[in-house]
Amino acid sequence: MALLALPGPAFVFRFDGDFTVQGKPIRLSLDRTEDGLEDADHAVRTAGAVWDCSVALSQYFEEQATLGNPLITAQEATFLELGSGTGLAGLSLAAVADPSSTVLVTDVEADQPNLQRHIELNKESLSAKTVAQTLDWLALPTDLPQPSVIFAADVVWVDKLIEPFANALLALMSPSCTAILAYQSRSSRADAHLFGLIDARCKREQVQLQTHPHPPKIEIYLLTLKATT
Repeated sequence: MALLALPGPAFVFRFDGDFTVQGKPIRLSLDRTEDGLEDADHAVRTAGAVWDCSVALSQYFEEQATLGNPLITAQEATFLELGSGTGLAGLSLAAVADPSSTVLVTDVEADQPNLQRHIELNKESLSAKTVAQTLDWLALPTDLPQPSVIFAADVVWVDKLIEPFANALLALMSPSCTAILAYQSRSSRADAHLFGLIDARCKREQVQLQTHPHPPKIEIYLLTLKATT
């Protein structure tokens, strides 16, 4: 299993109330000694860390909600996060989304206690209904949800996850769905592999944060399916 280069964090937050979206604190319990996870596999330990792309994507959601972007503020929307980890991006979206909408934060089964704990910890800050669900890219269920928006932040940290992630993303996409991907480049080879798979099926548009600077090599993309002939 080839690990892609993991840079140190550019954002410094304790997530004890110091990180907010639209004035609402998003708190995280980052003590991974709980629930026996100190000896868990690398995937679960990675899910317990906060990566820069999650912060950048959270700030994008805050900015776009403030601007009234209907992609974020639509009523009765269903948002689905792939590879939620701590759930920071999903919780931030749920804090600014319309109360009639639903945010699904998904990850492997072993990460569910982590996600459930963070939903409970932030219940006073969440506007939209927020639900943790198991979704393993290596064993996709046949009854996949049909989200309005899919989003993911920095989820490709080993080579072997590139194709499963792309397959899961494309399986969830529909002509009416938009995907939002926050991505940090670590390897030109991995970039070419991932975007080769995505670009074969999707149009990809890079967007910029207007009010929050984000570190170099972090990019945010909007993805929509190409029209079929």
